[in-house]
Amino acid sequence: MRTCSRSSRLRAGFSLFELVLVLAALVVVLGISVPVMTRFLGEQTLREDVEDLRRELGGTRYKAIDSGLVYQFRFEPGGQKYVVLPFDRVEMAAQTSDDGSAMVNAVASGMVRVYSGQLATTNRFEAEPESQAVSESGTLPTEQLPDEWLVLLPEGTSLKQTAWSLPILFYPDGTAENATFRIVDEDNRFQTITLRGLTGSVSILPVEQEED
Repeated sequence: MRTCSRSSRLRAGFSLFELVLVLAALVVVLGISVPVMTRFLGEQTLREDVEDLRRELGGTRYKAIDSGLVYQFRFEPGGQKYVVLPFDRVEMAAQTSDDGSAMVNAVASGMVRVYSGQLATTNRFEAEPESQAVSESGTLPTEQLPDEWLVLLPEGTSLKQTAWSLPILFYPDGTAENATFRIVDEDNRFQTITLRGLTGSVSILPVEQEED
């Protein structure tokens, strides 16, 4: 009887104190892991957008080399949109036809490639504060695209009122213009993208946090 009673006590469930200890440990673990996971997931969206931009800039350089045309990359400061277009659009239109139909046909046939894209809604383009292109007010100068460029894009009509950055140019010899800008998320984390003109190469800095 004595042995049976002792075994019964050993097989008894957790005491209330032990359950409280386990629950307290779980609360501490969750308190530490949830913010870390939230930050990781937020940074992941930022990193994915930046990596997409790296590929897009590299693709724009390739388009310039492959086509023999000067290409431009423009983005929407404070917004999510960007476009890739031949910069020679106006000059080539003047050389080939009055209405620019030759370039439109070249785009339609796939001989000349154009592209528009958009960042995740939680991210936005911003000027690099130390960039020489930034005005005294801390913003990038912007301009709207003329119709002779917008007509090359399937959704060009919807982009008429968009204010774009000045063009970042890519040349057929593989060089480009020096450029620096940021992708910033809703929590003011950002990554800086730098384009080196001499080689056309793109570099990306690690995720940083803007100071309030």
